[in-house]
Amino acid sequence: MSLVLVFSLGFCELILDAQEKNEVPSDVELSLAKKTVRDLYSRQFKSRKSEDRIRLARNLVTRGSLESSELPLKYAFLDEAREIAIKLGEVSIALNAILALDDAFDIRELEQRYLALGAIPTSRAKGEVAASMAHAYLMISREHYNNERLSDSRKAMTQALKFVKKSRIKSLAYSFAQKERELKSAGLAKVKIAAIVDEVKAGTASPEENLEVGSFFCFLQNDWDTGAPLLAMGSDPILKKLAETEREDPEDGDACMALAQSWKRLAQKQEGAVRRAYLRRCEYWYLKASEYLQHDSANKLNIEIDSLADQLTRTGLIEPEDFLVHCWIEPRWLRYPLTRLEYSESRGIWTVRETSGIHSRSKVLIRKPLVGDFKAHVEIKGGHRIGLTASSGLDRNISVELSDSWRTYQFSRKGSKLYFFVDGRAEEPKYHKTTSGMESFLAITLKSGQTCQIRELRLE
Repeated sequence: MSLVLVFSLGFCELILDAQEKNEVPSDVELSLAKKTVRDLYSRQFKSRKSEDRIRLARNLVTRGSLESSELPLKYAFLDEAREIAIKLGEVSIALNAILALDDAFDIRELEQRYLALGAIPTSRAKGEVAASMAHAYLMISREHYNNERLSDSRKAMTQALKFVKKSRIKSLAYSFAQKERELKSAGLAKVKIAAIVDEVKAGTASPEENLEVGSFFCFLQNDWDTGAPLLAMGSDPILKKLAETEREDPEDGDACMALAQSWKRLAQKQEGAVRRAYLRRCEYWYLKASEYLQHDSANKLNIEIDSLADQLTRTGLIEPEDFLVHCWIEPRWLRYPLTRLEYSESRGIWTVRETSGIHSRSKVLIRKPLVGDFKAHVEIKGGHRIGLTASSGLDRNISVELSDSWRTYQFSRKGSKLYFFVDGRAEEPKYHKTTSGMESFLAITLKSGQTCQIRELRLE
């Protein structure tokens, strides 16, 4: 499959030259294949224990993903897994089955995700299950938004908020409410600039229109390559000057520091999403400045970067903008934004690949420190290791090897005790010398060339 990205001044258009997918097997073929599956796993299908049926659903996803010789059998494995997972409220397994089906068959994957979430029994939709459903609906909302289906995006977001409420997780309620406001604001802005994008493309837009479209791309879409030239032609003199400096792309420590501090001063006069956007740009230039500074100066700058953490990252829903990348470049670790690595989002999944080629490993850290009691939930596939680092962001307190299959990892600290679960099974953590006051960071380690995929990540 080849991938072509076509950028216009309006919106980014994704064109997939995809390989031909198979048709869904006929009812007769599927009925026979499902009988074969049930015969193969007859003992497991007879069990009524939830843990046995969850294990069965996972095994069926694995078996279906690997099956290549008989398409009806492949579909049957995955469809049975989906049905079992839906009944049990196992959101991750159901989505994994749909993902594997979509890899091979023409099933209208986004619609299937929506239908699966709607079929989960009300009795199961609470607590952690409701939280996962809320996140899945949010990702559907974002996909609709990216494809200009704003009405469908709002409907999916309404469902997300409904299940956040059912989860009764306060930190999620706050972060999802903020996401709703941001999505609504971005949707309104997208509709508004669509009316003037032709003038902007033709170079006949007014300074006010350039400011409006440039702000949309820079601060709502984080697309500075498109937005900065427009801000430089905009009507706001301060943003105009900063955008002109941005386009010069300074490559020495002092210039990068000066630009970072300019964004920080401007952020102090703002609130909400605009303030966060300005602080993210401040952090970007602080990180770039650290590449050019000597060890002692870089350490001082890292303190400044750390001071932004609480303003930029909240508990609750965690997204790629909340990540920082630590790369080992002899003789020290250097920090970068996630853009240092290859990153993409598709089908409700974030994919991160270590492609810098200048070091043997990278650590992707959530920038918010975890102090006192906390809970972390991560659904991830691939990568090298996952764990908690010490406050330096370098030394492991606890970590395990990641799997080439989807796994759910849960870390929590209560008092002086640290708890660790993989797919719901308790694991004895290594490096577990920890106290309630110890500062930690959630970290994912990638070796050069490695890829990891993340479906859901949240902190409480």
